Amino acid sequence: MRGEQLEQLCTMNAGQWKQNLAPTIEEEMENHQQRDDISKLKEKIESACYQVTKREISKRPRLQNLQSMFKMKEIVKAANEAIAEILKDDDLNLTAINHLINAAATVIREEVNGTGCYQSENCTN
Repeated sequence: MRGEQLEQLCTMNAGQWKQNLAPTIEEEMENHQQRDDISKLKEKIESACYQVTKREISKRPRLQNLQSMFKMKEIVKAANEAIAEILKDDDLNLTAINHLINAAATVIREEVNGTGCYQSENCTN
């Protein structure tokens, strides 16, 4: 009887694990939204990187320190994934990596502050 109970328990647990492994519609929508957010951040970082490369490194404005908050942590996480995608596509030298990091920091700052535009653009915020 004990072997049958163990087998039944394992079968039940396997069924529950399969249910838990299958993403729900809400999880799929959230994953899709996260991929969209990463894609948008990637585009913003690439655009900001282009703007950053027009300036000498010594003439860039100093980036302010940001207060740690949940919103920033989520944006940084997405930005890190966007940077990973950018680095996957290109072989960058140290100067280009410096530009990329500065551009990402600029985008993160703008996202956290909610302005969504960069100093090179005409922002009225």
